[in-house]
Amino acid sequence: MNPKGLIMRIIAAGLCLILAGAALFSACGARVFAQDGDWLHTFLVDEATRYDTPEKEWTGENILPNTDNITIRVGLLYKYSSINTLAFSQTISAAKGLTFFTEIDGVKYPLGVVEKSASVVRNKAAALDASGNYVSSSKPTFLPYSLITKRSFSPFVIERAIRDVSDAFGGTVDVYTIADDQALYVGVGQYATAADATAAIETLQKDTPFTYEVFVGDETTLAVVSQGRVITKVVTGQNLLNAYPVQPDYSTVQVYYTQVLLGNAYPGVFEYAATDTGMSLTNVVDFEEYIKCVVPSEVFNTWPEECLKGFSIAVRSYSLDKIISSNHAAQGFHICPTTHCQVYKGRLKATVATDRAVEVTRGMVLSCKNKLVVAYYSSSHGGVSESAKNVWGSDPVKYSYLSPVYMPQETYDQISGATWSSTYTASQMSDLLLDSSRVTSTLGTKKITKVEVLSYTESGYVYKVRLTNSAGKTYTYSQCSNIRSVFSVKSANFKLANPTTLRMPGGNQVWSVNGKLYYSYLNVNSIAMLSHVPEGTFSENQVSGYQVDNSTYGIFGQGYGHGIGMSQYCARDLANLGWQYEEIATFFYPGSKIADMEEFFS
Repeated sequence: MNPKGLIMRIIAAGLCLILAGAALFSACGARVFAQDGDWLHTFLVDEATRYDTPEKEWTGENILPNTDNITIRVGLLYKYSSINTLAFSQTISAAKGLTFFTEIDGVKYPLGVVEKSASVVRNKAAALDASGNYVSSSKPTFLPYSLITKRSFSPFVIERAIRDVSDAFGGTVDVYTIADDQALYVGVGQYATAADATAAIETLQKDTPFTYEVFVGDETTLAVVSQGRVITKVVTGQNLLNAYPVQPDYSTVQVYYTQVLLGNAYPGVFEYAATDTGMSLTNVVDFEEYIKCVVPSEVFNTWPEECLKGFSIAVRSYSLDKIISSNHAAQGFHICPTTHCQVYKGRLKATVATDRAVEVTRGMVLSCKNKLVVAYYSSSHGGVSESAKNVWGSDPVKYSYLSPVYMPQETYDQISGATWSSTYTASQMSDLLLDSSRVTSTLGTKKITKVEVLSYTESGYVYKVRLTNSAGKTYTYSQCSNIRSVFSVKSANFKLANPTTLRMPGGNQVWSVNGKLYYSYLNVNSIAMLSHVPEGTFSENQVSGYQVDNSTYGIFGQGYGHGIGMSQYCARDLANLGWQYEEIATFFYPGSKIADMEEFFS
């Protein structure tokens, strides 16, 4: 016999035996799932082995770029935040897609990818409103119940399992990852009730290699929905739901949530978790990228470059302290994005100039006596800053660098809103004071009949005030921060005029305060204002004989903010005078010097 023909007959016989075996194996009930075209391997491997966790441990590689840089956690939306609303859904988008993942025992696990945008929805029956937000509804489009596999999967095979289940259903139902704080599972479908989900098990279980049970997350369960399809569900507890751009492009990532719009571009990773008020949203971002976002959020990006550099150093020092001190640790982040800490609006106002200022000063912070300077700052100080001791009662030794600095260079009188004044009748003054919860909590709601400034600081800020109500009850308030709250003013750098005023002919009132004369007038908006009487106009003696009015108060002041540390406008003014950024940064914090931030990590 032809040897070649014999070989061919043997091969043919072998194939027949293999096919016969395949038919018998299939008839015995084993299901075959094709994978990467390797049908023979798939056929010969038992389904239990097919989905077993590989021996090597998943490390979460390729989920996030590797970086040795420090990161900072920013609480964009959180419980008790001034920007918090009862958010039911949030939408996050990126031009090139988003990767969703979670952490289990410190390891990052992939959950799914969306091409452009996705909504994060709490585990409630929800429907899309006219604005495209998911809201609680009796006629939901997003349903809370799912089926879930009784077995878990490793990150190496979860995508394979999802694909096999999806193929078995012919793409007719949503198939996705469900993650709790221990493992990953395959979830199937959306159902309005547990009964609907239970009924679906009987129908669907026949066609897939797994067994299922009904899953309904509690109030901590979040779902990612894209184009009406569920991408993943995460039970937030020990673990969080995270989102990250597929191709990082911080200029195109935007965050929106119900009733509040954060229409800004944010760098970094987003962490979602359920709270009893809705959902929290934390932005985890590279530290220097964060500084690049804060600088143009707090000052004008057109200001002189030396000012931007000096301010960058102050921002970096303040931010680093927030990481070290962890004042917001209870909320799960380092710093908030409002004036409570410092304003953070993402990349909205960043420019080449602001980015360059941060890069030139990269890693630079302020130190004093080998300790990190907590570089507080505010808009303007009215020509002089105040000590942290007088404002907050802070330790004057520990915060020696937060002491008064006279700054004649500050053009506060030319800054819109940095000089301000008002006049009040006795009744209006009482109403103003009773609007303060600090006053009503100590004196109640009875009319305030007497207001006395007992002392000023050496810098001229109001330090101690005594109020008396109609019942004769008195209370004395001290510290500049409390005074700002009591009077609802921009700064404690103000003067309160004695209610005994001198009325000039024509209706103008003249005020004598600390030896200076002021007169009242109505501005274009019909708001009562006070202005200094120019020298040589008239003297106090010349008006002393006019009518005395015992019913009117006057407040006039300068500056905007707590008055500690750097004045942002004065930093601008110093740069315009030719100061270099090192001089600007250290000027506002007596005894400070430029240092490397690495010195404060040990």
